[in-house]
Amino acid sequence: MSYGEWSATWWQWLLAIPTGPGNDPNPQDQSNGAVDCSVNQSGPVWFLAGSGSGSTVIRTCSGNISSTTALFLPLINVECSTQDPPPFHCTDAASCRQCAASFANYIGPTTLHLSIDGIEVLNGVQGFRAQSPFFGFTTPKNYNILGSAGGAGMSVSDGYWAMLRPLSPGRHTIRFGGAFVRGPYPGFTQDATFNVTVSQ
Repeated sequence: MSYGEWSATWWQWLLAIPTGPGNDPNPQDQSNGAVDCSVNQSGPVWFLAGSGSGSTVIRTCSGNISSTTALFLPLINVECSTQDPPPFHCTDAASCRQCAASFANYIGPTTLHLSIDGIEVLNGVQGFRAQSPFFGFTTPKNYNILGSAGGAGMSVSDGYWAMLRPLSPGRHTIRFGGAFVRGPYPGFTQDATFNVTVSQ
């Protein structure tokens, strides 16, 4: 699968997880402290979520991640969909592609960062930006991160992504992020840190 295809799968995963009052399992809404990184995860690739608030977050995954599991994560990204309110609302494949690309163009490539155990692993950003295909998704009724009524929708994502090969057993710290430097949300920053334990 390409990064664009993986990004669609990442968004399908995230959008399907409820949010709202009470116990909030959506990983994008979790701030600091312990989080369940296994929510709706399966297979050889797991996903890490950023922060939709623009706040710096430091999370510790409860439980272990397998030493055979790769990790796919957004340095910083955006999506436009048929369920989003303006200015992220779109109605068809063409308008969703244009909407997502226009916002992703405001990301500053020099703001992107990705480190593992304090060592920066980005060597330039060429190849890290990817736009998804026009994909379908389903959000929970009422309580979802789009604030919509829920149900089926269509979307396109654009932004910068990274796929980490499986980590060695032990404890690791993964930090990633970036920022929008122009457009309607200049200064919006993603800065997420995950402390993870990798099992044998």
